Amino acid sequence: PKETTNLIARPKLQPLIRRLAEMAIQHRNAGGHRLAKFSTKDRVFFDWTNAKAPPKYLAQKLQGKPDAAANFSIVIAKPSLAVKVTGVRGSEILRGNSFAWSPRGLGFRDNPLRRIEDNRGLLISFDQDVLVESVGIAAGNAGQCGGFYQMGDSAPMAVYCVDADNDSKSQHGILSDLGVLKAGESLRLDSAHHFGVEPAGQWRLGRLTVQLLEEDWETPQPATEEK
Repeated sequence: PKETTNLIARPKLQPLIRRLAEMAIQHRNAGGHRLAKFSTKDRVFFDWTNAKAPPKYLAQKLQGKPDAAANFSIVIAKPSLAVKVTGVRGSEILRGNSFAWSPRGLGFRDNPLRRIEDNRGLLISFDQDVLVESVGIAAGNAGQCGGFYQMGDSAPMAVYCVDADNDSKSQHGILSDLGVLKAGESLRLDSAHHFGVEPAGQWRLGRLTVQLLEEDWETPQPATEEK
């Protein structure tokens, strides 16, 4: 409330501002996925924040048998893309746990507040190589951001709520620029402790945004000269 003067335009701070901008760009591009070739300029959005009626793909899968694994699949025609979402706890595939949705997103039906918690998580995989641009995590209802996410076999990263104002109100957090997820690999969103240090999470999956990559998007290796 007492921050009354914006310092960003002060001349003596410009070298620092330029340096911070350079560092941000360097880290944003460090993963190499910014060199990837996209098969279409269109982004594919998944949104699980509809409380009145679930998407059609959820309505069909939520009526599965009680002993069925907790998973569902989505197939999109334009652009062609299939995604599978599976409920897990550690290395265990959850069974008999249906998904549920609320205005804040996707969780588990057997949880009173329809959240992802109690060391449970989601495995999300696609039938094509994609760039995962962003994942929207929402806590709210006395939940908390925490746990970890993991792209394929890469190192796990902690889930945080990034905005102080949102954190004290609705606790919405956005994970951005997650990188390339190859076909068949899984993006894991988990409520368990991150290395046993950061707190466990109580949240829901709100939105997911991806872009499809060309089949030959990977940078070709230089040819070796035959002798």
